[in-house]
Order: sequence, then C-alpha cells, then structure tokens
Amino acid sequence: MRNKEHLELKVEKSSIGIGGRARVRTSVFDELGLSDGDPLTVAFEDKGIVVEGYSDDLIKEGYIRLRRKDIERLDIYEDDIVKILPYTKTGKKVSKIIKRKMKKLKR
Repeated sequence: MRNKEHLELKVEKSSIGIGGRARVRTSVFDELGLSDGDPLTVAFEDKGIVVEGYSDDLIKEGYIRLRRKDIERLDIYEDDIVKILPYTKTGKKVSKIIKRKMKKLKR
C-alpha cells in the first residue's frame, strides 16, 4: 500500500561513478510502498531519471544517495532537493508531456 505519491529528499553523492542505482532509508520505501530493486523516478526541475532503488539504513534520514553519473545526468549538486516517486510507464508519459510544455514556456 502506498502512503505517499512522492517524497522530497536531499542528495548525497556516492563515491561510485557508474549510475543506475540509488539508496535511501528503509522508511522511505515503506512510505512509497516499494521493495528493494524497484525502479524509482528521481526528478529535479524538468529533468528525471529512472534508477533501481535500494534500502539502506546507513543513509541519513531525509537523504538519497545517488551515484556520480546520475548526479551529472540531472545536473544537480550535493544537498540539492529532488523528488522521488515510484516509476510507472504512465508517469514516464506524463514526464514527457511536462518536459515538452516546459520547453514551450521557455521559448
């Protein structure tokens, strides 16, 4: 059962360069109704990526640990605040629509 639609977490930089995985506290998984290995959407402004999520109680409360490549892909810095939500194909379509609309507004 999912309790929340999304959460906002601060970014902590992982020392691992290869992207595709993120770590958060177990409580975050409980709030979003997720299990280890489930895909997560990590979003910042009009950018979003999909990563595999893993629970790790060594991560500070209120933080998500992202790998360096994923931080670069989102063009963010440590301590920036990102939104995380369970990945769905519907969510991906909505993200694409939002991205297109944001580009039109910037013109």
